[in-house]
This record gives sequence, structure tokens and C-alpha cells, in this order.
Amino acid sequence: MTVAEFSNYCKKTFHLSGLRLISKDLNATIKKVAVLGGSGGKFYSEALKQGADAYVTGDISYHTGHDILASGLHGFDLGHHIEAICEVKLSEGLTNQAQKAGWQLKIVTNQINTDPFTFR
Repeated sequence: MTVAEFSNYCKKTFHLSGLRLISKDLNATIKKVAVLGGSGGKFYSEALKQGADAYVTGDISYHTGHDILASGLHGFDLGHHIEAICEVKLSEGLTNQAQKAGWQLKIVTNQINTDPFTFR
């Protein structure tokens, strides 16, 4: 898909009203994506080493954004909180493992939106 299509896909998948996009060409094709939740801006060079066309993460700083742009990588800053999307499945998996192991363990899934930003 194109950079523009992938941007829309990210917004829909992560239930975002917007994201920060770093790209010179919205019509460029994306074939391989690297993803790192949280603040992963400084690890964009690893995405490049792995042959990624696009890098999805959060908290990309101004200067790192320029570096990503100069490298030809397409950056998608969805915010630091995007790792929250895995909380439900992670909780289910841990609960299943605890039951199989016979552990008396209760997994509590976060119910709080940790994103401090509102997009208007």
C-alpha cells in the first residue's frame, strides 16, 4: 500500500484522530514495516538495517525526524501510548499461562487511557 494508505490504516487500527507522518512521498509503496511501541525514535537505524520501508513508533524528536526523512524511511509517529493495543491479548496470554502452570495469579488489565494529548 502507499504511504497515504498506510497512514489511514494506522489511524483506523489504533483508533487515532491523527498521527505525525515523516515522508517525502505520500504515493511511495510500503512493503516492509518495522514497529516499536513507546518512544522508539532513536532506533530508526535498526529499522533501516532490517530493510523496512516504514517505521511505526512514538515520540520521534524533531532532529530524528529530519534524519528519518533524509534516510528515505517513512516514519509514522502514533504516540508513545500505542503499545496499549496489546494489553488485552497480553493479559489473556498471561492468564492462560498462569492457569496451565497452576499459579495463583490474577492479571489486571489497564483500563486507563495513558495518552496525555488531545488532537483538535
